[in-house]
Amino acid sequence: MFRRIPHLNKIGRLCSRLINNKSNYNNEIANIIGGKYNNNRNYFNQFSFIVAASVVLLTINTTNNDSKKGEVDVILGAQWGDEGKGKLVDILSKDYDICARVGGGSNAGHTIVANNIKYKFHLVPSGILNLKTHCVIGNGVVVHVRGLLEELRSLTDEGVDYSGRLHISDRAHIVFDFHQTIDAWNEKQLADKKLGTTNKGIGPSYSSKSMRNGLRIGDLRDMKYFEQRLRNLVKQLQTAYPGLEIDVDKELEYYNNVRGELISMTTDTITFVNDAIKEGKNVLIEGANA
Repeated sequence: MFRRIPHLNKIGRLCSRLINNKSNYNNEIANIIGGKYNNNRNYFNQFSFIVAASVVLLTINTTNNDSKKGEVDVILGAQWGDEGKGKLVDILSKDYDICARVGGGSNAGHTIVANNIKYKFHLVPSGILNLKTHCVIGNGVVVHVRGLLEELRSLTDEGVDYSGRLHISDRAHIVFDFHQTIDAWNEKQLADKKLGTTNKGIGPSYSSKSMRNGLRIGDLRDMKYFEQRLRNLVKQLQTAYPGLEIDVDKELEYYNNVRGELISMTTDTITFVNDAIKEGKNVLIEGANA
């Protein structure tokens, strides 16, 4: 059950925590909407209103008369992207036990600057820089594995320890490179009526999901099953797209090499998040593509 936060009280309280603690985040909050930060109450009221105009914060009622249950807040964009959702999630997630992405794929782009280092996240939740926050890539997300691992390498290179804090849903579907090829082909066929996708394979991957011939991250636990599913998917796609070249053996070699790393982060995130809420932990859901 969703309910809009009345009179912006929720987002006001969340932002005021940061403004009142005199942290280095103050200037970054102000930079989300532009202008110079100052500790003036009238300015803060205007600031809260402007943020809420482009970023909608919702809460999910999880209590059911059980005061021990945690709270789930959702940050969504209201201006077709580029509202500063990632920055806001980075700032607020320190007050949450879990930060989760629940939909979309690597076509999302959230840029965060921390300690003069620029991070660009496409799949990894923006709360990952807060070392006490666990991050979830949920079952509604479609995951381009190569892109995800590149993001994780960049975090490691900058000394960010995410071990034991990143949890990937075993039900999340995989975006293969050939999904991206198909995405580009579809756009080309539409000519001047093209949708303007990012050619990241998001649509074709969700199509495979809806057709029930896609592969999930959890399928990597059984490579024999994974291979069977992959060969069936490729056969169907090559029938639908004559001329589509896919080196199945090369794909299998790659996924066999990275499966160990992926499996170590894979879990039933539905149970993980629900158990956390029952334990009184709070969850921040990061909207992407919306």
